[in-house]
Amino acid sequence: MFSFSGIDFRYKTSFVRETAHLLCGDGKKLSSPVDWLYQQSLGAKARRIISAEYTANGGFEGRLNSSGSTLIINNVKKSDNGIYICVENYGTGTEHKIVLTVEGKFSE
Repeated sequence: MFSFSGIDFRYKTSFVRETAHLLCGDGKKLSSPVDWLYQQSLGAKARRIISAEYTANGGFEGRLNSSGSTLIINNVKKSDNGIYICVENYGTGTEHKIVLTVEGKFSE
């Protein structure tokens, strides 16, 4: 985990065409539903990509899914690099940030 300006980040590396599993929180399964947001870079505007009500696949071409508190990105692309933010819906509303780095030589 890395802290920047008081914000804690976890890091995940995935490879092009793999399936990435991003677990919300500190490694423990959360009992509350979570919303997922995507931020292309630090300082960019975050946009909601998954909530309890809907999945907004803009830019992800139907490759997003969730299972409990885990975000699943199928057929990972280089353009999926960025910051994924999960927000616990019940209780504290705590945010957890995961920086996804995509590596690989395959073309998209």
